[in-house]
Amino acid sequence: MITRSAAWGICTALMMTLSVLTAASPDGYYKSVDSKQGFTTSIIAVYTYDQMVYGRIIVAFDEEDGTYIESYQSPVSSISIGNKRHFLVEIDLFFGLKKNGSRYTGGKVVDVKNGNIYGAQIWRESGDLILRGMLGPFGMKYRFCKAVEKDFPPFVRIPRLDSFVPYTL
Repeated sequence: MITRSAAWGICTALMMTLSVLTAASPDGYYKSVDSKQGFTTSIIAVYTYDQMVYGRIIVAFDEEDGTYIESYQSPVSSISIGNKRHFLVEIDLFFGLKKNGSRYTGGKVVDVKNGNIYGAQIWRESGDLILRGMLGPFGMKYRFCKAVEKDFPPFVRIPRLDSFVPYTL
């Protein structure tokens, strides 16, 4: 028979373990911000599916002036990947990343400007999400800041992260 204090200790240990595991997860909403003018250029949803991490653009803004262009509720822009066209807000920007220490590695990222696919890894740094696209030893880093409700246009419903299923290219 377990004593009340032992049961309390087990519950406390489980809650601490869960909070550590949850804190390490990159899941959430992030935004890319124009470094010169400070407006949001996109909002992405980062979600986990079958122990792999994915990131999908769910709201896109004009990169010149920050005005709203589209959301996952009303897709407009499409990009070519291979010989097929896809709506920008239906594909996963990055996909197939697996936890590897403090980073998520072994995945791919789509260059939305030209449809090319590169190696990818992500990690958290001071609350931000860092995405590194790689071609061999070379790469570029992108910083996404945590997005909050006020970052979304008022007419865009914030989707639940557990509603996402990976998009197959």
